[in-house]
Amino acid sequence: MKRAELDVVILSEDLPNEGLVKGTLGTIVMVFNTPTTGYLVEFCDEKGKTIAMPVLFPAQLKRYFTIGNLKSLMVEGNYPVADPVDPDVMADLMHKVAPAEWEDKKRRVYEDIQRLLISRPDYADMFNIMDGGEYNGKT
Repeated sequence: MKRAELDVVILSEDLPNEGLVKGTLGTIVMVFNTPTTGYLVEFCDEKGKTIAMPVLFPAQLKRYFTIGNLKSLMVEGNYPVADPVDPDVMADLMHKVAPAEWEDKKRRVYEDIQRLLISRPDYADMFNIMDGGEYNGKT
């Protein structure tokens, strides 16, 4: 997986010479692609003071924010998240025509979303990944 500047990552091994232990959170501050992929990662203490800033290889890092732990953190923080969309609703969206009784504007939005999800699989994938992470204003 390609990482980018400002991605939050987890150190996957101890780095005793840097005073870092496996599991420490860091932030990528620079990405190197030549001669090989590497990352300058800043590790800070709880006050924000830099502890170390080593250059690391991809194998030395793990992704921190996965959709699973992001949703967990949101729930722990009392952020009201929406329930995931029922799989039948997604199947309908991908294959059924908008109901005729809907007003024209609502039908056009439905059709636009349908076209986007069908023609751009990356959007459909992102929709599925983010599903359930939306703010639920009704709670």
